[in-house]
Amino acid sequence: MSDSESKSIRLPEQFVQLQLGALKEIVDHHRADASCVQFDAEEVETVDGAAIQFLHAVAKLQADKKQDALVINACEVIANAISDMGLTDQISLNLAAEN
Repeated sequence: MSDSESKSIRLPEQFVQLQLGALKEIVDHHRADASCVQFDAEEVETVDGAAIQFLHAVAKLQADKKQDALVINACEVIANAISDMGLTDQISLNLAAEN
């Protein structure tokens, strides 16, 4: 896999602190062989501050490497949480289409 490829990681419906350990392992594995880590947030219904802080940390790591961190299919819950924490400049969002 080339460095220019991206990996998409689907976030769980209940994106809260309990899943962060497992998600970190997935991100660490994919970051090694992908220049852009994408989080698919289409199914997220619940998010907490720890989850958003995790996304912020990944975005910072990617920025330090001059790579992109992106949340795709961001639902309103994720978009609002990122905005409320003032992280819209650090985390790129691709909003999910309204149904």
